[in-house]
Amino acid sequence: MKNPATVTSLLMALAGHSLAADVAPNSAPPAWTTPIAAASAASSPGSEAAPVQASPPLDIPTGAMLRTDETSLAFFAKTKASIPNDLSIYRPGPNMPEASPQLLRDQMSKTATTDFLGYMPRVRVTGCPQCKGSDFSKIMKSFLKGLGSYTDGPGKIEYRGELPIEIRWFNIGSSFLPTSTSQFGISYVYEGKLISMGRSTAVGKASDIYQQAEDLGVRLGYDLLFRIGVGLKPYTLMSLDANDTSMRKASLALGAGLTHVHTALGGVDARSRIEPVDPARHAHLLPAIDGINPGEVRPITEMILVPDR
Repeated sequence: MKNPATVTSLLMALAGHSLAADVAPNSAPPAWTTPIAAASAASSPGSEAAPVQASPPLDIPTGAMLRTDETSLAFFAKTKASIPNDLSIYRPGPNMPEASPQLLRDQMSKTATTDFLGYMPRVRVTGCPQCKGSDFSKIMKSFLKGLGSYTDGPGKIEYRGELPIEIRWFNIGSSFLPTSTSQFGISYVYEGKLISMGRSTAVGKASDIYQQAEDLGVRLGYDLLFRIGVGLKPYTLMSLDANDTSMRKASLALGAGLTHVHTALGGVDARSRIEPVDPARHAHLLPAIDGINPGEVRPITEMILVPDR
C-alpha cells in the first residue's frame, strides 16, 4: 500500500461515526468486503497525514454496511471520494454488483493486469405493458448495447442476480414531422429511492433517440460496475449531497425550458429525477439490488430533479 497513512485516516473517519452494522447471519459479505463495525481505528505511529474530517453521523440500518476493506479505502482516497457521503450503504446479497479488487488496484496504478472486472446483475425489464413493437425492440437493442459496452467480451464479468428496471418513458416521434421529439428513460430503486434516468431528443431529431438510448445504457453500466460495484453511490444520488450551485441551477433551468418545448409539441417530461418509492406502486422493482428498503436511508418526501451527467 503506497500510502497507509491515508487509508488509516479514512478508517479513523469512518470509525468516528455511530454506525450500527450488524450483518445478518445468513448474508455473509464477499471476501473483499468488511463490515464497518470491523474497521480499525488504530493510527500509524509517526504518521503526519491529517485525519479526514468526519461528517455528521450516518444511521446505518441493521444488517447494512459500507465497503471498507483496505483496497477499497485506498481507491476512495486515490479518487478523492467524500467519506462517508459518497459511499454506498447496502446489505450484502447476490444482486449487488461487485468490482474485483484487482480492477481497483489496476485503476489506481493505471495498469491493466486482469480482464476480469467483477460481478454484475442481469437487467430484467418490467412494468411496461405498452412497450412492444418494432420501435421498442430497436430502442431496447440500443440500450442493451450501451449497457454491455464495459462488460462484453469473454471472461470480463460473471452474471449473478438481477436488476429489475421499469421503462419509465417510451415515446417515439415521427421522423416525417419537423416538430416531433422522442423520449426514453428507465427507473430502478437504489438506497430506498426511485431513480429515473431519461433522455429527450431535440425538436425535429426524433430518430436520435436510439443513440441516446445507447448512451443511457452506457451511463447505467458505468454506475453499476464503476460506482455501485466499487462501493460508491450512483452519480444520480450524488445530487442529494451537492449544494445548489449556479451551474446546477442553470442545468435544471435549461432542462425545464427544453421540457416546456417538448410537452408543447406532444412530448413528455423525461428529465432525470429522484423520487420517494411507493411500495405498492413500485412493488415490481423490489427488492432493490442493495437490499435497502424504501425510506430506510436518507429518506426524501418529494421529487427532486437532477442534472444529467
